[in-house]
Amino acid sequence: MVDRVDKQTRHRIMRANRGKNTGPEVSVRKAFYSKGFRYRLHDRNLPGRPDMVFKPQKAVVFVHGCFWHGHSCRRKPHAKSNCSYWQQKIEANKRRDLETRNELLQKNWRILVIWECAVRRRKPPFAESADIELAVSWLLGSGRLAILSEKGFDECL
Repeated sequence: MVDRVDKQTRHRIMRANRGKNTGPEVSVRKAFYSKGFRYRLHDRNLPGRPDMVFKPQKAVVFVHGCFWHGHSCRRKPHAKSNCSYWQQKIEANKRRDLETRNELLQKNWRILVIWECAVRRRKPPFAESADIELAVSWLLGSGRLAILSEKGFDECL
């Protein structure tokens, strides 16, 4: 498929995609803050620089973009140009995510992955949903790994 914008415009658009402080990440942070939790952001001392670090609970939260981290949800957009590049890039991201997850688990950190599809375009908003209550329960509990997506909450370990 032919790209609808020139190469320079596409480059500028792609550079504007941020790795930190994305809309879904800010929504999740506000939701936890409204529940009384305080956290550190993007701790460089931890593998993968988690989006949120809850030291008292020894837990981290990653807010993953569905496109960038290769989620298989119905909302994930597909690359329309340079498909092989994006497929390789996303596969590399998925491998890195798995390595990061394993490193954190070995260091006895608890991990909550919240997918963009669980946060974006929803009613009620994430901060008012049952999902934030599930995330808070998990944070106060002892589960090692949990994933929250548009399909719901899943405790893996």
